[in-house]
Amino acid sequence: MSQVKVIGNANLVFGTVEVAGSVFGQVESASIELTGDEEGVPDDMGGFQSYILSNDHYKISLTAIFPSGTAIPGRGDRIDITVLNVAATITGAKLVYERGKARKIEITAAHWVSIGGALGVGPTVTTLPAVPAVPPPSED
Repeated sequence: MSQVKVIGNANLVFGTVEVAGSVFGQVESASIELTGDEEGVPDDMGGFQSYILSNDHYKISLTAIFPSGTAIPGRGDRIDITVLNVAATITGAKLVYERGKARKIEITAAHWVSIGGALGVGPTVTTLPAVPAVPPPSED
């Protein structure tokens, strides 16, 4: 049974990527998107009387060369995004193999403004123990 991680911690420096103190290699591409939730409050004329922007967060995607002896990072590991001066949380990682080329990793991460997180520190990550399955009641 897998554990549940409650978000709340690795390091994007121009040209290299580092997760939890392990330098992986050269960053080949990266994107940073500021996004959030949006909700319109309608008026009685079919338009909006106001529009609410909330839950601001960054979505980060990067591809880097990944040495063969390095373990894949886990969901919930910290990644520092130095260009934004924030710490983000890895939400997914995928190894990519191409014939005759270096092994690569694709990392997705997020930083929620409301949770925060400083470079090198990041939000707190709490690992909760797995909940054992409850057997169905017997029909005795």
